[in-house]
Amino acid sequence: MRHEMLRCPVDLFLDLYAPYKPPSHFLEYAYGEIESKCLNPLKTGTGSRPGTRLAWKAFGSLTPSDMDPREEQVFANLEDIINVLHDLDDDEFPLGRELTFRYKNTPYAEVKSEKLGGGFKWDAYIRPREVNSDEVIPADAAVIAEFKKKATHDEIQKNRSQLVSAASHVMNDDPRRMWMYGITIEDERVSLWYFSRSHSMKSESFDFTRDFKTFVHTFVSFLFATKAEMGFDPTVHRVEIANEYRYVYEVQKRFFLTKAPIFDPRVLCISGRKTRVWMVVEVASISKDALRKPLDNGKEYALKDVWLDEGSLTEGKILSHIFARLDHVSVPYHDQLSEPLANILDETLRNKQYERYFMNIVCDQEGRSTRSVPEDGRVQPNPQILDMTPSDLTDEKAKRSTLRGSTQNFSGRRRAGSAPPSKRDYKTKRQYRLVYADVGKPIHDGLNLGSFFQAIHDTFIALLLMLLANWVHRDISTGNIILVETAPGKFIAKLSDLEYAKEFSDKSVGSTDPKTVGLFVYLLSRPHHTAAQGTPYFMPWEVHSGQPLRDLQAPLFPPGSRAGKPFGPFVLPNNIPKCWPPFYRFDYDLESIWWVILWTLLFRVPYKPARDLSERVFTYSTKPSDDKTSIFKIQGHPSINEAMHPALKMLVSPIQWLHALLWGSYAQAPEGINGYLQIYNNFWTILEQVPGLVNKIVDFEFSDPDSPVQTGEKRSRQDSAGDGMDDTGDETVGEEDEVEAGGSQKRQRVSLNQAATSRNPGTFARHVQTRR
Repeated sequence: MRHEMLRCPVDLFLDLYAPYKPPSHFLEYAYGEIESKCLNPLKTGTGSRPGTRLAWKAFGSLTPSDMDPREEQVFANLEDIINVLHDLDDDEFPLGRELTFRYKNTPYAEVKSEKLGGGFKWDAYIRPREVNSDEVIPADAAVIAEFKKKATHDEIQKNRSQLVSAASHVMNDDPRRMWMYGITIEDERVSLWYFSRSHSMKSESFDFTRDFKTFVHTFVSFLFATKAEMGFDPTVHRVEIANEYRYVYEVQKRFFLTKAPIFDPRVLCISGRKTRVWMVVEVASISKDALRKPLDNGKEYALKDVWLDEGSLTEGKILSHIFARLDHVSVPYHDQLSEPLANILDETLRNKQYERYFMNIVCDQEGRSTRSVPEDGRVQPNPQILDMTPSDLTDEKAKRSTLRGSTQNFSGRRRAGSAPPSKRDYKTKRQYRLVYADVGKPIHDGLNLGSFFQAIHDTFIALLLMLLANWVHRDISTGNIILVETAPGKFIAKLSDLEYAKEFSDKSVGSTDPKTVGLFVYLLSRPHHTAAQGTPYFMPWEVHSGQPLRDLQAPLFPPGSRAGKPFGPFVLPNNIPKCWPPFYRFDYDLESIWWVILWTLLFRVPYKPARDLSERVFTYSTKPSDDKTSIFKIQGHPSINEAMHPALKMLVSPIQWLHALLWGSYAQAPEGINGYLQIYNNFWTILEQVPGLVNKIVDFEFSDPDSPVQTGEKRSRQDSAGDGMDDTGDETVGEEDEVEAGGSQKRQRVSLNQAATSRNPGTFARHVQTRR
């Protein structure tokens, strides 16, 4: 999270980021009440220059670090002070305002997580006024506070880590959260925090033992804000049904009640898309009676909740553009495609059946936006805010910080020669929600080899249709290919998640879009880069590595040629591409399909050599692992054949043919749509041979990813401190993200197995559904 952090002056924070700007007359009234009830004159100076100043009655002339009681007792005094603001005369309230929130001191109360996760503590929080329970749950927290008596480097960093951990936990737990706030105090210094999906802001600190007006302004802003101003989404309602909390989303004046999560990962950062997908049913309203009577006989839908960059096209609008193009296809594809493939397109286009290859959207809606970052220079990026490495890591910590199965050791530090952090835009993000007509499951949860390759077949047709419409997908992964059951045991695959899709252009110059540029070190700092969505597992090698494939040779055998008669080797010329970073090519989507096939055939099998290779190749790193690089650079790499399950050996040949085809594509630099149609046709020709091979494979099913491997061993797992974090909560999967949302060892007692989540895209969703 370090590189999503910004810093600003405290007056700017109160002006632009605080939830509510109280009128000056109300601030003067509130300050007057605090002064009369909580402040005393304090003598200062000696001898000939005596003087007085105001001081808190509870603290006198001391700062927290000078006081004898324990930390919890020292900061308990704040509750008595803030209670004065709770008791202000409501006749003095600004028009339309009321006391909406209250401050609660909670140094000993354990926070009760409602999701699979862990219990932890925070020192105080601000919650809705109507909440009277002694139980502390994340859903009630509007502002979280963390305190330390001392202001040493270690104490400051621990305090900040605990706050970020708690804020991330709340925003992961509660889909109502658009943004939220935090307070840290180290000795007498107070800092204010704003967390959102676009960026996180920390104010410069102020001295609460002297700057009483800023202190009063801060808490009046929090206590008298509306729930929407504090970040609670008014279009998402938290409801209790049969002793379980669920949510009702409003989309285009329709109400959808969540039944279970389909995809709801614990993201490693607060900023990013934070995609959630729910199984929902439609209800008439949020009344108790309506919640018990779903409409349409309880028909199930899938609802996706995601944060997009302001100004970007939504999936609904992108699909509308694509379908409008497909209504009037003018590309002479018959000249480039084989007759069977051209016939499939003819029937699909003639009957306008292309919608069956994409998730059908019932309704969608754009929501609120995060705050924008001022561009006047008063706000500056400051990754040192969460600098968790003041000293060198111990050998043991460095060992735990290494990506399991990866040859790359980040250990929370940038490796020599790696690219420096790129400038981030901190683009404003806005909510987007859409409801799909079908509830499916991602192909990484399918268990049948035949249905998997049928899904690849359907996905290929969807990508070919996008090519005819002149669009590239740019986000192919196992989580974006959805299996929808059409009859018992019968499935079709639909392509989803088109938010990153883009009109193709080979005239592009170097792009700074992190989806097309692997050079950006913060590639993984965005939470949408989770295993099932936007994952580096399936990124094209050039995109993932940020390097062009130049001066590389491989013997390529065209479909139908005799072995030993190569029409190569191909050499990628130094002048292709003419600029770097490259434009995103159509064949990049095909390469992602190739990585999906390889990952599935290695990881989804009960065979230890295959699992081991998959975990070396597919890693959560900002650069491809050495194994991934060597497999892609070396045509016919022997490790694939050596690691493949014996029953699947016959599939190694088409995998290598597809790889060779991609190499030929990159070498030839296709010109225009027709050139790419030829590549797609050749890809299809090889792919069409696979079903015949699959039919010869008897009694083979994919295994559950956590099942024992064939040797009888359980897959090796990391210890609790080795799940991609060091013991201070530092995330170690990427150089840009040294502070993970799991918090310090003191606070976070039980964490998700993030390592398992990274190995299998469906692990988290499956755990949550089981829990539900």
